[in-house]
Amino acid sequence: MFREWLPNFGIAYPFRDDMTVRGTYGRGYGRQNWGSVASTYSANRARFQAAGVTLQDLWRKLSPEISDNFDLGMRYEKGNWYVEPTVFYGIYRDKQANIYDPDIGATYHQSTQEAHSYGAELSVGGKILENLNLFFSASYNRFTFDKDVRTAAGKLIEAKGNQVSDCPEWSAKLGATYKLWDISVSPVIRYMGSRYGDMNNTQRVPAYVVADLNIAYEKGVLYGIKDFSAGVSIANLLNKKYIGIISGSEYVFDGSPGYYQGAPTTVVFTISGKF
Repeated sequence: MFREWLPNFGIAYPFRDDMTVRGTYGRGYGRQNWGSVASTYSANRARFQAAGVTLQDLWRKLSPEISDNFDLGMRYEKGNWYVEPTVFYGIYRDKQANIYDPDIGATYHQSTQEAHSYGAELSVGGKILENLNLFFSASYNRFTFDKDVRTAAGKLIEAKGNQVSDCPEWSAKLGATYKLWDISVSPVIRYMGSRYGDMNNTQRVPAYVVADLNIAYEKGVLYGIKDFSAGVSIANLLNKKYIGIISGSEYVFDGSPGYYQGAPTTVVFTISGKF
């Protein structure tokens, strides 16, 4: 049975008419990755047993991940523009990690690590023409392990200072919305910085840039239908090939990280209204 207090609170203060300062704290948790550990052990049972490692040994190294997160930010507005910077800091215990054990020749989850993160986010947006709005956001996240880790077989793996897997240091988004009568067009460009697929930071996944396009039509009343809206969303407009998901889930039977191609050009149509 798992018990843990999960407090959350925040405060905002209108420092001036055009400026608000805020701060928040929250504790979160993540469940243990039981499935991947069991499947990895099953697929590599002989090697684990040869190293004197039982499934119970791996089980004991799994605990719910607990995080304490702090952030401090502000929002400044001037005319039709706003600027919103935020800084953050996080403390993690029993951090889950996908660890390669060279004595066994397999990768498996453990949640015995400690880690911390710090960084900043910036959002800027506003109206540059009567019917044209621009928005931009960027973030930096340094998320590292605090110590080396010992595998179930007893080998010490150098992890201190390594970036947590599947966590880019840099990401950004740039977009605009142009509205003409009842139609709005919103192109968006997304940037995802390079990441690592493993705790050792040896499997580097390249950065990528993807373009999306959203077109929407909205009408208060159309042929008796209230709040009518219709739209089309095109994700990955230029059909960019990139690694989207890095997985160490129960579906990866050999224990190695799984790398999955991001979605190709995908078109979604939506329509809604009230009768």
